[in-house]
Amino acid sequence: MKPLKLIIHTGAPWEPTGYGTQASLLGRWLHKQGHEVIYSARSGLFYQVAQHDGCPVLPSTPFYGDGFQDEMLPGHVAAVQPDAVIVLYDLWNFGLPPERLPRVPFLFWAAVDHSRLGPKEYAYLASGKLYPVAMSQFGKSVIEQAGFSCGYVPHSIQTNKWAPLPSARAEIRQQQFGLPDDAFVIGINATSTDTRRKGLFEQIEAFGDFTRRHPKANAVLMLHTLSNFIWGADVNAMCAEQGLPETAVRITPAYNYLMGIPADWMVGWYNACDLVSNVTYGEGFGLAAIEAQACGVPVVLSDGSTGPELVGPGWLVKTQPAWNETHRAQWHTPLKASITAAYEKAYRIYRQPEQASALRQKAWRFASRYEWEAVSPGWETCLSDALGVPLED
Repeated sequence: MKPLKLIIHTGAPWEPTGYGTQASLLGRWLHKQGHEVIYSARSGLFYQVAQHDGCPVLPSTPFYGDGFQDEMLPGHVAAVQPDAVIVLYDLWNFGLPPERLPRVPFLFWAAVDHSRLGPKEYAYLASGKLYPVAMSQFGKSVIEQAGFSCGYVPHSIQTNKWAPLPSARAEIRQQQFGLPDDAFVIGINATSTDTRRKGLFEQIEAFGDFTRRHPKANAVLMLHTLSNFIWGADVNAMCAEQGLPETAVRITPAYNYLMGIPADWMVGWYNACDLVSNVTYGEGFGLAAIEAQACGVPVVLSDGSTGPELVGPGWLVKTQPAWNETHRAQWHTPLKASITAAYEKAYRIYRQPEQASALRQKAWRFASRYEWEAVSPGWETCLSDALGVPLED
């Protein structure tokens, strides 16, 4: 394919979020293929043009609110004159209606975490003004069931960064997190800004049940989420409601969380865990599950949306349907008893060192399928399809 000029519109590529990390990897791969990459930061940059990996990063509008963060994109397109725009965001919450999309091919890397397309998502695809690229097999099936064709490129990781650290694990647990040597550690890495979707209460409640059933397990819950701020789920209150002692809970300090946690610290966080629990109502992808397994940590996921395709050698939690009014479609409510049962299964393996070691190796092998340089070539196919140009000149 001939070199293209491409705008990537999503969070700034330095943001320590799924949007930011995936934007950075996508831009790096496209740049390596000879394409010219310009980032359009819908968050993370105001009033200036910055640089990332030698590529310009154009700013967003400073006015917050639904849709405002996309207002600069038409101007960026007019100024840059790209061959195509790749948007990584939730299609249902995108701020530019179809009639305002600039006249340039749009590829939308779409997060789908519900049972069918909502009204706004359907209207975008029915307009024919964008080419959807699913980030999960689940999302691909939902889009295709609605009658639309789409590409597929999953989210990815750098396996030389997200990796097991067996020789340093004991030191990380003791020095970085103050964990007892014999602690059984369950980690949850999930945003708290949506009080429902990440299933934080259900998982904290299940952890409380687990500790009451197994008082000698010396279990510790590690919560990497935003706490003690005026918005979002109050995880401190949830832990208190379950009667969890301070010694049984570690929560990332809110100030550090908002300042941006370095990836190296998160690698240590995952390696300190014996199990990572991301039992949610729905996931567009669920990057934390792959990061955890790349660090050799098995996961517990919901038996819904992307859980079955990302669980690897871990455990799936039973769910029941939950209505989502925004999407007018189903989510999946994780069942507390099933979460507790999964924790108990993981604990039984944890007590058998050879089985635990074998499971960690299986988790790593599963995650290696999502190595960024292995999955990124899918973008060449998507660009070829969206632009109607051959892969080979």
